[in-house]
Amino acid sequence: MGSGQELSDRLELAGPILVGILAVLFVYLILASRTGGMQWVVSIASFALTLFVIYLFYRLVIAVEEIAAKLE
Repeated sequence: MGSGQELSDRLELAGPILVGILAVLFVYLILASRTGGMQWVVSIASFALTLFVIYLFYRLVIAVEEIAAKLE
């Protein structure tokens, strides 16, 4: 059952990566709000939403792999 451990390792890695991405987006949001550019805020929000959707797809793939591993 090496694949189960591999999936667990991937899930443990996803948390810190998500925190890092959110920290970078937060810094960009602060910088954009200080410069007064509303266009930057909208572009950062859309970028953040895109990353969130990609993260959800990533979690879906991990869940499907876990289910497939349990069925084998």
